[in-house]
Amino acid sequence: MGKETRPKKITFHYQKTGSFRTHHVDGATGALTPNGKIYMELFTESLVTQEEETYKLTAKGKLGEIESSKGPRGVMRQIEAGIIMDIGVAEALRDFIDINITEFLGKQAKKS
Repeated sequence: MGKETRPKKITFHYQKTGSFRTHHVDGATGALTPNGKIYMELFTESLVTQEEETYKLTAKGKLGEIESSKGPRGVMRQIEAGIIMDIGVAEALRDFIDINITEFLGKQAKKS
């Protein structure tokens, strides 16, 4: 049998799909799936927009203090994406984030 040769390097080419978007992320939530994968939802946070607000008008007809508002109160978490990954991808993602955090902190320390 011949000796098997393995490539010494590999090149990855990246192409963005038609549905590609950049998402701002304020946090994540999720859990393990029944088949042992990690499911994670990425979300953005903002204050809930009121359905209606009533303002007093000043003597000059300008917007004054708020008098009343109608609608739910609290913080809205809008889920931007759901991601499913196996443990190997999760570890690679963790390592990628750790490397970037270390680089960021190193740059911040140099600025001080």
